Amino acid sequence: MASTTTSTYGTWCSRVNIYSNSPDDDVVAVTDGGSPEWRQALAETGALARMQADYRAAIDAALPADVALCGNEFIGPTEPDPGEFAGYPTDPDGCLDFAAMVEAIDLEEIVARHDPDA
Repeated sequence: MASTTTSTYGTWCSRVNIYSNSPDDDVVAVTDGGSPEWRQALAETGALARMQADYRAAIDAALPADVALCGNEFIGPTEPDPGEFAGYPTDPDGCLDFAAMVEAIDLEEIVARHDPDA
């Protein structure tokens, strides 16, 4: 069983996207190219919030079971069980590669699914 204590594994900015503070900001960046009227409709219909929630849910699903994105910080067991993260991508230092896990998520599809004009 994994350790009951948790540690930070880094923030969204330090582990996934150095140009963004959060996955919510990434969704906003993708939608910023739309017309002002469309962006207003995203806010008024709640579509932007649904996009952000679905993106966070997809991120959570891509992470190992004992790891979570809490706000903008990745949290997980201080001492994971041996092999607990087997099958998940790692970086050159042997740490979980959060950018690689998130890369497989199709943010454009999530945006299109909640497009109020669709």
